[in-house]
Amino acid sequence: MPDEGAINIVLVEGIPIFRASSAVQERVETLLAKHGEQGLTEAETEELDRYQDIDDYLSYLNRLVRNFTLATQS
Repeated sequence: MPDEGAINIVLVEGIPIFRASSAVQERVETLLAKHGEQGLTEAETEELDRYQDIDDYLSYLNRLVRNFTLATQS
């Protein structure tokens, strides 16, 4: 994962949303394409797995933030 700029925060309808940066998205797309064409090395498979874990955590965090924000606006 890149040291800087790996995650962006954008506002969607006033709610902060955490997203992987374009650099991270491009890397994931590269790994997925390589996986489909010739297969990945063990290190690349582990890297792709880590990106999936991060995506899962960001999705969870975004749900928490959205639910909290909507609950406090009521």
